[in-house]
Amino acid sequence: MPSLGGNINGAEYIISSAVKHVNVGVYDIISAIVEEDFDIFPGGDNYYLSVENDGLSFTSKHDADIPDELYDKVAEIESQLATGDISTGVDPESGELLSNKN
Repeated sequence: MPSLGGNINGAEYIISSAVKHVNVGVYDIISAIVEEDFDIFPGGDNYYLSVENDGLSFTSKHDADIPDELYDKVAEIESQLATGDISTGVDPESGELLSNKN
């Protein structure tokens, strides 16, 4: 069984991993309820975690031998996803490609 330290085949090629910050979603929903801000979460619906609402992020490169320029590009892309300057092209609610939606 491989260790949890990243000592598995191919680990040296992984630029980064994504982290889902469920705690952020829980905090956002509780805050919305307490503050009666139903624009954030009207209830009876799904709350989607994203880079934009700090619900998702990339991890650091740890010990991977990745050039700093490449990792800096990943950080730039993450920032552009958060501001909406880059779109994933996928509807976060349906999972459909946006180009397929009418």
